[in-house]
Amino acid sequence: MNEIFYKYTLVTLVSIFMIIKIYYTKKYVIEKADGNNYPFGIGIFQGINALIMLLPFFILTTIFDNYSMNLPEFLRIIGIIDFILLIIVMIWQMKVLDVNISSTHAERRLITIGPYKYVRHPLYTIFIIMAIDIWLISANWIMLIGVPSTIIAGKIRANFEEKILIQEYGDDYINYQNTTGQLFPKLIE
Repeated sequence: MNEIFYKYTLVTLVSIFMIIKIYYTKKYVIEKADGNNYPFGIGIFQGINALIMLLPFFILTTIFDNYSMNLPEFLRIIGIIDFILLIIVMIWQMKVLDVNISSTHAERRLITIGPYKYVRHPLYTIFIIMAIDIWLISANWIMLIGVPSTIIAGKIRANFEEKILIQEYGDDYINYQNTTGQLFPKLIE
């Protein structure tokens, strides 16, 4: 297959992912502590930001082509298939999270089912694996930079959220931490 196929497939997959993420964020209206609705524009901004990150891949094609890798075709196809599976897992994660997407919703509770049975922060795990898939699909050394940066960002964000979750759920969350991995299943961490 040619490079145009992979470039358009990559943008299509990232677009689908962001549209679904924005849909679920909007569906379970995120409310601020003062009761005002979370601005929907922020979700759109996140989606546009993801696409902007891929723009140089298209606009600066000649520069990016200098950093292309000769990956076997099957690895690139695995990246596409895995990305599609990650979209499905993200939908599952969002449905399980439900009203807990909101930081102040009265019905908030500690979620330990679905993907949360295996990892405490499945969305960040999805982002990390997705960064690997983006690198595989693009077959470009520059896109490989996204993998460690996504791991670092996910770890920082997860650690920040865990402090809040310990305050909110106390010993229940600490027990959950002891049995469930943060970004990867406990077997791996």
